[in-house]
Amino acid sequence: VGSAEWWLAAAVALLPSALAVARGRQLAEDWPCTPCSLFMWSGAQAERIARLTMTGRTRLVLATREAAQQDLVGTRVLHHGGSGAFGAKDAPAGHAVHDSILRATGFTLLHDNLVDAFDLPADAARGVDGGAAPAAKDAAAREAAELEMMRRLLMRLERWLARERRLLEASSARPLERAYFVLLDGDKTRVAKVLADAA
Repeated sequence: VGSAEWWLAAAVALLPSALAVARGRQLAEDWPCTPCSLFMWSGAQAERIARLTMTGRTRLVLATREAAQQDLVGTRVLHHGGSGAFGAKDAPAGHAVHDSILRATGFTLLHDNLVDAFDLPADAARGVDGGAAPAAKDAAAREAAELEMMRRLLMRLERWLARERRLLEASSARPLERAYFVLLDGDKTRVAKVLADAA
């Protein structure tokens, strides 16, 4: 304790936390920097991520510009490695969209200071999370607040995709530039409805 090596180790260990405190937010997932915490989401945020983008029939998907010019209803959704097309040389027939989980978002993945992306709008959060709204209106208020939250997330995510151009569709080598919040079909393999876009 107190040696030059000890002080160096302490500085390396504490610098990310000090930067996060000084900035008032966690570091973004932007190599070579990475967030201090493995799980950067609060319980409410993690629940929203799981429910809205992982476990239910809704997903946050990414698309190339060419795929986005088509009607997305009926378009195949390629999940994060779970489909046979992951890493395959042959593209699936027609255009596809890509599940954002483990590509742009996830429990342990975060890009471009989106740490607040799964926060509800401030006015809605008081009613939904704070319990101030009447119980009969909670479900409708929550759904509206979450849709607004997703629209803000889509705009921010598309700006990051356009600026960084680091997520590429393997089969076409084209960048993923568009983001959508969609409802999947019963088999969770195709887009049934586009719920929100960044426009």
